[in-house]
Amino acid sequence: ELLSFSDRKVNIAEQIGVKYLNFGLFLLEDCNGAIVTALENEHQKNAERINFAIFQKWLEGKGVKPVTWSTLVTVLQKINM
Repeated sequence: ELLSFSDRKVNIAEQIGVKYLNFGLFLLEDCNGAIVTALENEHQKNAERINFAIFQKWLEGKGVKPVTWSTLVTVLQKINM
């Protein structure tokens, strides 16, 4: 989840932060928020851990497809990142 921009690395999960609800709704196609709410409870509202869990589920094929950088960028744009 680290992207490299020149010499700078960005932790995407950290940067998304508390926008995890919208991030998870879009990336996991979680129309009623049940998945994100369960992850929120499981990870005790730790935003970075929740975002990593969202990434993990998406990478396992649970969510919007295709699982590509382009798809991820589109979702990040939707949440104004």
